[in-house]
Amino acid sequence: MEQNDAQKTPISFKGYRIKKLEYGLDIKVPKSDIEIQYGISKDKKLGQVTITVNFNDESKKSHGILVVTGQFDLADNLTDKQLHIFLGQNGAAILYPYVRSILSMITALDDNRVEILPTLNFVNLAKNNKIKREQ
Repeated sequence: MEQNDAQKTPISFKGYRIKKLEYGLDIKVPKSDIEIQYGISKDKKLGQVTITVNFNDESKKSHGILVVTGQFDLADNLTDKQLHIFLGQNGAAILYPYVRSILSMITALDDNRVEILPTLNFVNLAKNNKIKREQ
């Protein structure tokens, strides 16, 4: 279905890919954390958001690293500030449920104690510069 100009959104989610998945007893992960980055093509028509999750579950003695990248089409003439909001903040919020689901599914295959990522406030993360633009 074709969108008219009034319906066009600043970003359009095209899908995601799992870039890296390591899980097991012998994976070395320094600490549990979540890192979010976004990048933009030179012509500013395409964007991507990468979410990296390092996780440790000491009760199961299992550890892992998950890296998921989402691809987005970008509207024309977005400013750097708009890109930070639409791609960094909103794009990360669009991608994050997929990351949560992947992690829960993988850890559920190993044990009945499923790893569940916390919900995140992407507005606060963006305001506090926790979402970084790739250089």
